[in-house]
Amino acid sequence: MVSTLGCKRPRLDSALLPRPKLVVFDLDACLWDPELYLLRDPHGCFEFDSDRNVAVSASGEEVHLLGSAAAIFGELLSCQSWAGTQVAVASCCEFKESAEWLLAHFMTADGKNTFEQAISYVQIHGGSKQTHFRSLRAESNILFEQ
Repeated sequence: MVSTLGCKRPRLDSALLPRPKLVVFDLDACLWDPELYLLRDPHGCFEFDSDRNVAVSASGEEVHLLGSAAAIFGELLSCQSWAGTQVAVASCCEFKESAEWLLAHFMTADGKNTFEQAISYVQIHGGSKQTHFRSLRAESNILFEQ
């Protein structure tokens, strides 16, 4: 049995499980919702509600984290078992500045770090995921198999 999230796994020795050298996240509809292109003004300013870990656009629309994203980023930053793993984002989002602003403001579940602090590589631009992953492989020198 595997516990949901957190460093303590009472019924499974996580030290025996191999960890990838690179974990890659998409942004829109993976880390947050709504997708930025659906906002009335995706280029506009945002404010951050730190009490709720929610970004609010100038038009009043809220961008929320999905599922366990905050807990996952917290675990990647705080658990020794993930110490050898780097984090990247790869997205075709056409609003790079807004996406980067969100990554710099969304907080881990424990409120200690931003998502940006966990991320080593950023590929936010048009193109395909194949292009993103080739760029990540070249930038990180990490083979897909690792």
